[in-house]
Amino acid sequence: MSFSRMNRDDKAELQNSFENVFGKSDVSIKERSKDLTKKIYLYGLVISIVLLVSIFSFKIFFESIIPIV
Repeated sequence: MSFSRMNRDDKAELQNSFENVFGKSDVSIKERSKDLTKKIYLYGLVISIVLLVSIFSFKIFFESIIPIV
């Protein structure tokens, strides 16, 4: 296996994009990371609830149309 190393331009670009998202200081990085984690958990919870409700509503709907013999 060969691993390619990043050149200086790519490292600088990656560092700049990281600083744009999370900030430069340790405090801002921690705060933005916590905010991002909360958003991910919230969106995950909402999506899972929507999926469960839609699955069970389709199940109830199709059971009412096609009775189980």
